[in-house]
Amino acid sequence: MNIEQLVLAFPSHATVPTGRELTVWQWSALAEQFAAQGGRELLLAGAEPLDYPGFWPVVRRALKSGMPRVTAYLSGSLLEPRVCRELIESGVHLLIALDSFTPEPHDSLHGAGSHARALIALERFLKDGIAGRLGVLATATQLGCRELPVLAAWAAGKGVDRFLWSTVPDGGWPSPQSEALRLLPVEKTELAAELGAVTRSITTRTYVGPADPLEDPTLGSGYSRTLRVQADGEAYFGFTGASGYLGNLKGKNLQDTLNRSSLEAGD
Repeated sequence: MNIEQLVLAFPSHATVPTGRELTVWQWSALAEQFAAQGGRELLLAGAEPLDYPGFWPVVRRALKSGMPRVTAYLSGSLLEPRVCRELIESGVHLLIALDSFTPEPHDSLHGAGSHARALIALERFLKDGIAGRLGVLATATQLGCRELPVLAAWAAGKGVDRFLWSTVPDGGWPSPQSEALRLLPVEKTELAAELGAVTRSITTRTYVGPADPLEDPTLGSGYSRTLRVQADGEAYFGFTGASGYLGNLKGKNLQDTLNRSSLEAGD
């Protein structure tokens, strides 16, 4: 199997319907097919995957199909006690969005109080003894990137399983204001080195880009293939590894992509 991680980017209630959205059955079928081909991790993402009505049906089908790791990337906004309990009991791995060590940089992007909610959720999960299924995913921007080494050291001290980080997509964000949050190539490289130095005790240290390998040569070796699927079925390829994510190649026919992956792997 030459695609090791499948990212399903669920739509949110705020998404304007286009008529091309995948159904819950289609999302679930993708997860099941991926598991059958030997996929290692299903990552459920989007603005807030818990906000998508099909979240739990997809989780249940993926777990039933034998997927080694099912992970949800959560903002913390919907992590009420009942939901936390369901997540703990389900066996799902969790990535909590946390973009800075102090509240201001994080809240400026995610809304007032979101930093506090994320910390409360992390502490709740740690208290319930699931540090081995718990991680932090930080988006590095000009607002909070200087705090990320401190945040990573804090997470390592808490015993979380993973600390992952991403940057503003190379294709840019929707507005000039958000575009200005992007890191320069040299800043990405320097941050990668700093984070690697402080997270050696964490099982997995992953930079999840996207980044330009020509700009970021230190992040270019030992990568496995990642497939990200949007709500309308479009697929984007990337490469993840011990220190990063590279590439952003757009595909059109998702079914052919998965079938070709299976054939190439000799499955």
